[in-house]
Parts: sequence; structure tokens; C-alpha cells
Amino acid sequence: MIFLISWYLIITVKKQTSRVLRQNNAKLVLSFLRRSGPTSIPTISSKTKLSNNTIAMIIQQYLSTGIVVHSGKAESSRNAGKRPNLYVFNPRSRVAIGVNVSEFSIDGVITDLQAEILKEISVPISDDIKTEEILKEISAIADSLLKTIGVERERLVGVAIGTHGITDFRNGVVVMSPRNPAWNRNFHLKEHIQNSFIPRVPIYVDNQIRFQAIAEKKHGLGKKTKNMIVLRCTDGIIAGVFSENSLRRGGKHFLIGHIGHMIVDPNSQEICKCGSRGCLDSLISTRRVIRDAKRRHNEHPDSMIFKGKTTDLVTIEDIFKASNNGDLLSQELLDEVIQWLSIGIHNLILTYDPDLIVIQGAFASAGSYFIEKLRRKVNRVSLFEIRIESEIEYSLLGKKAGTIGAATFVIDEFFKSYHLHNT
Repeated sequence: MIFLISWYLIITVKKQTSRVLRQNNAKLVLSFLRRSGPTSIPTISSKTKLSNNTIAMIIQQYLSTGIVVHSGKAESSRNAGKRPNLYVFNPRSRVAIGVNVSEFSIDGVITDLQAEILKEISVPISDDIKTEEILKEISAIADSLLKTIGVERERLVGVAIGTHGITDFRNGVVVMSPRNPAWNRNFHLKEHIQNSFIPRVPIYVDNQIRFQAIAEKKHGLGKKTKNMIVLRCTDGIIAGVFSENSLRRGGKHFLIGHIGHMIVDPNSQEICKCGSRGCLDSLISTRRVIRDAKRRHNEHPDSMIFKGKTTDLVTIEDIFKASNNGDLLSQELLDEVIQWLSIGIHNLILTYDPDLIVIQGAFASAGSYFIEKLRRKVNRVSLFEIRIESEIEYSLLGKKAGTIGAATFVIDEFFKSYHLHNT
């Protein structure tokens, strides 16, 4: 009996080891094909050290799923006889959807497996929109994206949805969202979308800043750094944190990055949406800056901020533009933002020691006056007699960062599991 049990265990372990080896080999081949253009089996063999027969079997399997396609013959050479077949990764074989739910709109993109946008949709929403309407819009956007480019649902590898507020990523639950009053506390967004859209398609839900950070890491300024913080600065602030190439979400409460509710001025009269006074969120808010500009109009009637328009039409872009042209009022308004933001950034540097800090959102368009003074201020805030080496830069990704990052996350998750299910 003991002999039979031992024999059974040995056979089982060997089978498991063999399966893992096949999976790793298949992953290696597909990873190489994703990085290269049309490639022959001998070339893959020389780079991966796998045998031609092993690669041929893997390629055949990928051909059957459409994720790899035949792309002709290799160029003939002087010494060669038969020209080898060329194979290439087919990014259009599957699609991913990324959705971003903001205060004012729901934005969606559908991409191929290289995160290239095939179609995008933006639907405006009102402040008083109901939860049921948000759910319907998300599902309608996903359906419309698929139908517009003529893709069957079977080719969809997943949908990622970015939201405001504290989000339980593991369970797809919006714990609390002060910026989207429609969300009830502990709202099971993933479950609702899963039931109403496609039961078998993976659905992911997270705070949108984490998808924006993924976009910056994969497609933006963060490609070459392991430690990066992305700050979305608009009507408040939130941070997406990469540490040693790992996206940080937090433990029990998923609070990493919610720096907007860091109290930096307990004596402030500014009341945050969370109910506290002196939160960083309320002190750097674009709404507060615009409000203060309007309030000070009588003191500075000749300010460039108000040139050619009434005070009720002033925008944050007007203030940015004026500051870069030497306007005193606009610079004073932004100086106050810089004062509080530099404290927040300094605290982040002490906590995470990033190589790079990237500013997204409205303040990414603030221009040279804002960022140059912010850099100097962050250095002066340091408690140490050393220069802080963290770079501070504006993002180049624009408003699509959240949706592109969400789709990119879906793609990464797909390839993590694809090898397991298809080898």
C-alpha cells in the first residue's frame, strides 16, 4: 500500500512539473512574439533556447486560437534551402475595454492587445445621476464599443472600470465615494456589471488613479523607473504609487494614495467633501482657485484672468495662462496651491522615496510657472541638508490615461492567465 501511494505521488508530481514546464515554455514563446515582428521558429529557438519541435507545437496551438498568425516566408539566404515560415503576434485577435467614471462623464475605450485604441466613447452625466443609470451607461458603452467595431463578445478578454473613492479592488466594491454621491456605501459595482453585462467576462474595478498610474508606467514617462508616484491634481488630489515596479493599493482599507484627505492645515476654514477641515484636497482644488480668483476681482480688475470675459466665465485654464504671462493675481493664487502641494509631495517622498513624480489632471496643463516653482519649493521643504532628487514632470498622456490604463490592466491580466488555460 505504501509503495502504491508513493508511486502515485511520484507520477502526480511528474505530471504537474511537466505541465508547469509546458506552460512556462508557451509563455516564453508568446512573450518573445509579442516583442518582435514576423519571426521564424529557428530564430525563436536561438533566442529562447527551446527546441524547434517544442516551439513548433506551441506555435501550432497559438495558431488555432488566432493569437498568432502565419505571415509568409523568411528571406532566402545563400546557404539555405527551404525558406522557413514566419509567425507574428496578432493583437487584433482579442479586445479589451477600459471605462472611467468621473463626476461629469463616463468614458470608455476598446483596444487591441497592444492597448491601441480602436474606438472611444464619452457620455456626459449630471451630478444627480442615479446608481441604476450609471450601471446602464457603463453596460451601454461596452455594448456600443463592441458593436461599433464589429467584434463578437467572445473576443472580449475583460472590462476594467475606474471610479472615484475608496475601492476594494479584490471584490470590486466601491466602499465610499464622496465625489460620486450616487454610489452607496459598499456598492458592489463588479457584481452588478457582471450580472448585467457578460457573466463570463472578467470585470475589474479599482480607483481610477491606479489605472492612470498603470498607463503612465506602461505608456508614459514611467517606463524606465521602478519607483513612481502619479498625482491626479484637479478638483482635489489623489496618488497612484508604484514601488519596485509593484502597484500599491494598501492592505485592509485600500487607502494607499488617498492623500487628498491628509490634513495639512488644521486651522483652515476650507471644509473638504469628507467633512474635515484643511485637507489637501480642498486646499489645492481647482474649484477653490477659481472661487478665490472671482472673489478677488475687485482688488485686481485689470488682471489678465478677466480679460475679455465676465467673472462667472473664468476657468482654471485662464489662470494658468495668465500666470505664465506674469499676471500677479494668478501667480498669487497658484503660489498658495504650490505651498500646500509641496508639503503633500514632501510627505510622499519621505514615505515612498520615488524617482519620479508625474502630475496628471487639470494641473498637467498649468505650464512653466507652476511646475518650476513647485520643484524649487519641494526642494526647500526638505528637512535634510541634501537635495531631493525626485523628478517632477507633467504627464503627456492627457485625458485618456484612465481608460488606456484600465484597458492595459485587462490585457496584462489576460496574459497572466492565458498561458494557464491554453497549454
